[in-house]
Amino acid sequence: MIPLLEKAGLKVVATEDQIIPPALQRDQVKSAKATGIHVPPGHVAMLSHAREVADLIEHPNKTACRASDDI
Repeated sequence: MIPLLEKAGLKVVATEDQIIPPALQRDQVKSAKATGIHVPPGHVAMLSHAREVADLIEHPNKTACRASDDI
């Protein structure tokens, strides 16, 4: 089991979200110095792209962009 505190810096940016603007999501990733991924669906990416979200949690260094990258 992976401790929750180690995964607190993981974020998902939903590029077609109609509720939280993607630009705001990207800014949040950068300001949190987090690790994140882009997925195309709307607001509930963990349901529509569950595999990508699970991969981010299980293997953050392989599947994600760092906050310093162009997320």
